[in-house]
Amino acid sequence: MRRLVIALDWDDSLVDYNQGFVDYHNVHHGTCVKYEDIHTHEMKLMWNCEEAVIVERTATFRKSEGFGRLLPMPGAREAVTYLRQFHDLHIVTNRAESFREATLADAVRHFDNPFAGMHFANGFGADPGMPKRPKSAPCKAIGASVLIEDAPSHAREVAACGIPVLMLDRPWNRKETPPGVTRVRSWEEAVRWIDRHAHQ
Repeated sequence: MRRLVIALDWDDSLVDYNQGFVDYHNVHHGTCVKYEDIHTHEMKLMWNCEEAVIVERTATFRKSEGFGRLLPMPGAREAVTYLRQFHDLHIVTNRAESFREATLADAVRHFDNPFAGMHFANGFGADPGMPKRPKSAPCKAIGASVLIEDAPSHAREVAACGIPVLMLDRPWNRKETPPGVTRVRSWEEAVRWIDRHAHQ
């Protein structure tokens, strides 16, 4: 078996950010949205509000108790426990660098922190004055064999650079599977794909 470098997205791939935000938004903003109603990854379109409004709401959520209680996605913990035995795992997240401490705490709490590195693209909750990076930049830097991702825009960008992407099936990404991207219905299916390619 070849030892691969596996890049793992964090929010909505390993931990369930969207469910946490839905629960928060329904309580604090009077909505009745369900997880399956999330039809787009573009939050201002999903919540039908101006960019500044969704930025303020997500910033408030990040300071709430709910943000500190995000749970692992189904199958994520088992997948990480298995994959860490054979491969080098790196977090490649759209979060800002200022989220490192909170992300590391959850990595320890939920996954016993098996990650060789954490790489922050500075998109989500962007740090002022810090440039946003495409996810392909850290993927190239670590020599990623594959990225596991939920957002079509990031999947498309990384795949266009020649790095295979496994896109975990989510309600907001079902309208397209970009070229070079393989849709997987579960973490178990992602692990099977990795096992096959590691043995090639």
